[in-house]
Amino acid sequence: MEEEEVKNLIELLNERTMKLMERESELADNLEEIEAQKEELTAAVEELIGNNKELLERNQELDQILYRASHDLRSPISSMLGVLNLIKTEQVPSALKDYCHHFELRINQMEGVVNTLNLLGQSTQEEIKITKIEIKTLVENEIKHLHYLPNFKFIEFEIEHLGASVIETDSVLLSILIRSLLSNAIIFREAKQGSVRVNVNAIREQLIITVADDGEGISPTIAPRIFEMFYRGSEKSIGQGMGLYLVKKILNRLKGNVDWQCKDDLTTFEVSIPIIPLLIS
Repeated sequence: MEEEEVKNLIELLNERTMKLMERESELADNLEEIEAQKEELTAAVEELIGNNKELLERNQELDQILYRASHDLRSPISSMLGVLNLIKTEQVPSALKDYCHHFELRINQMEGVVNTLNLLGQSTQEEIKITKIEIKTLVENEIKHLHYLPNFKFIEFEIEHLGASVIETDSVLLSILIRSLLSNAIIFREAKQGSVRVNVNAIREQLIITVADDGEGISPTIAPRIFEMFYRGSEKSIGQGMGLYLVKKILNRLKGNVDWQCKDDLTTFEVSIPIIPLLIS
């Protein structure tokens, strides 16, 4: 009886030994597979790091190209506008004046392209730099910067301000944001009298800017695409299709939001960003 039990125990031990050996073999295979996957993952990570480094270098190159292009084009544009202004002071045939007016319009368009390139380059700066800003003064200055747009002279601007007069945020990005909203309100309209209302509300830790215009509005057919790069919602647009794209891009960087609506013949954009309000009298 004892021999039979011993025999059974030996068979059970052998059986379990075989199972352990099989399990050990499986574990060895799994370990080998894990090592292979680890090598593949390591290679993929190294490739990703290399691609990221290359992408950063290309972005830096693009920033340099944008800077050089906007800088190098600005000088000849200013020179051409200066020559045209001199011609206007001379006694010249009316036909020549018409040609000069045509050239001036096209040069202003070129200036708009240069300004857009400059804004795009500034919006991609790597570091957010927080500075003190007098918000109403900033809005007023951005309105003045858009004087070159053809419809500017037809528009009456109204600015309302509530809350803190001085805030802290990135002044460059906020300037581009406001200028992009304003240019959008100026460009998309007929050449006739109109208005643009800007409401600035800097209360608590939130800056809310609302820009409302009585221009041509936004049709439902183009609404899904208005924040796309290079998308121009109207054939009458003289812009480069970058205004609302820059708004969205900057809000992503500043962790802000944008809402818009067309109602009662007004197109209204409302943006909000976190800020540090400073109560300075």
